[in-house]
Parts: sequence; C-alpha cells; structure tokens
Amino acid sequence: MVLIVRRDEVADCVRSDPTFTGALGVLETAFRAFGVPGQIHTTPGERTELRYQPDGNAEKHLWIMPMYVPPIGCAAMRIGADDDSIIALYDFEYMGIQGTLQDAPLGPLRAGLPLALAAKHLASPGARTLGCIGGGPALAIAVAATAAILPIEEVVQYTPDRGTALRDGAPGVRTRRASTPEAVARGADILFVSSEGGATLDAGWLKAGQLVAAIDGSTISREIMAEASVVYASRQHAGVEDQGGPPELGEVLRGERSARRGNDDVVLFASQPNIGVCDVATGWWCYQVARERGLGVDVPLAPLPETDSASL
Repeated sequence: MVLIVRRDEVADCVRSDPTFTGALGVLETAFRAFGVPGQIHTTPGERTELRYQPDGNAEKHLWIMPMYVPPIGCAAMRIGADDDSIIALYDFEYMGIQGTLQDAPLGPLRAGLPLALAAKHLASPGARTLGCIGGGPALAIAVAATAAILPIEEVVQYTPDRGTALRDGAPGVRTRRASTPEAVARGADILFVSSEGGATLDAGWLKAGQLVAAIDGSTISREIMAEASVVYASRQHAGVEDQGGPPELGEVLRGERSARRGNDDVVLFASQPNIGVCDVATGWWCYQVARERGLGVDVPLAPLPETDSASL
C-alpha cells in the first residue's frame, strides 16, 4: 500500500504540532549524520535539472533529487516542476515505496527548523530573549520550535510589513514589535534573520555571546561573516570548497568541531535554502504523522509478476 497525501493534508500535519518537536527530532538525527562518509548519499549536486528552452525561454523547468538517509530509515525521490513538487518516500531497509506527498506546505519547516536546531545547540546557556528581523511562516516556525526547547521569555520582532508579523508568537512567551532592526539586534540573545532581513543587519548592532541564525546565509554581509564564528548548515550549499573551513552544524552536533573560540564570540549560523536532507527529514516526519492521523489515501500496488526464467 502506498499512502498518497494531498497538499491540504500535508498542511494539516504541519498544523498538528504547534511546537514542531517531532519534526525537529527527525531533522536533528539527519543533521548528526550529515557529512559522515557512508551515512547520507545523494548526487554531487543533489538535483538533476532540465530546462526546456529551445527558444531561449526557460519557463518549463523539471528537476529531480534522489537521496538515501539511512539514519532516519528513509530514502526519497523529490521531483518538481519549477516550485511545485512531490516527494516519494521509501523504507530504507527494503526500498519499498511508502508514500507520496504534495510537499509544498513543508517549505517553511525546511527553512525554519534548522534555525531552531542551531539555537538548541549554539546559543549561550543564559539566552532568554529571541529577536527576529523579518517575518514569514519559516521564521514563525523557528520561533515556536525554539521557545519549546529553550527558556525564552520574550520575542521581539521588526518587520517593515505588518502582514509578515509573527501573529500569536510562541505560547506563553511575550511577543512585541520593535520600531527598528537595530533595536531588535542589540537586545537579543538569539537573533533570527529572514531572507529579506539579512541585508539590513549591521555588524555594529551585534553583542558579545550572541547567536545570529540566518535562513539564507548569503544575505549576511562580508563584514559580519569576517567577525563572527561561522557555522554552516552545509558548506557545499554555501559554496565553500575548503573542507577545513568553518564547521558545519553536523560537525558541532557530533562534537568534532567547536562553534565558539570563547564565550564572547558572536556565532553566525548560516543556513541555505534547498538543503536536500531537510526535504527528506521533514517529508518522512510528515508521512508518519499522516499515518497516525489517518490522513491520505492508501493505494494498493500490483505485485511484481513472477518470472519464469525458462521462458526468457
């Protein structure tokens, strides 16, 4: 039986856990294996892409991303046309297909949960204030997941667009808006930065011991990158070829590298969009939730015919 889960049902799975604890746990397991030889397998560039443009127009764009993630018991094939995609999930041990999801609602989890994972492991022990520059669903998910695992007392947000505010914020945590991004940055123990917010961040606003976690590390200025202790979600996705360069989050989780040289270091966690291990981990989590909640439709597959070798 293959479970087919529609886009609206995937969205129901995302809403089923306001703190995203289950998804964060699966993602952490995947990140602990990320970069370990023999643990996670994919193609060199993760995606194989094909653009149909005989007349120079690239409106038609197909891509495919295969990946084995044995630490979470899963293999996957994510297939898309431009920004619309499905993900097919396989049991790693037997390579039997388990489910197919219309996975667009998982996008904010893929972008936001790495920030919460970074906060869990890279923030100073005394962190109590969480600041946000920018907004959107991914940042809201990062805040909710972080407030569930750290003793956050206040969330402060700046965004020029009130439509991207964090709505209700995190349950039981004070949430207020600031008038400038500088006010947020100077007062935050942990600072989350959305893709559009990174361009406004100034190195002079940061304080000793702070964790800055960016959804897209490429939006952070070179000045901040040079002054901070940088931890990448993936050096490959950030275009860093030196394997002895700044550590990856997985290396820190495994205790192989340190995020800080000293307690006063500003640590910058530079995440990147479209890291395949985030796609597979959140997809496998969503499949399990859909099973538990009775969502989706089970479709039986015809068995493979038995082959009579004598007839070949």
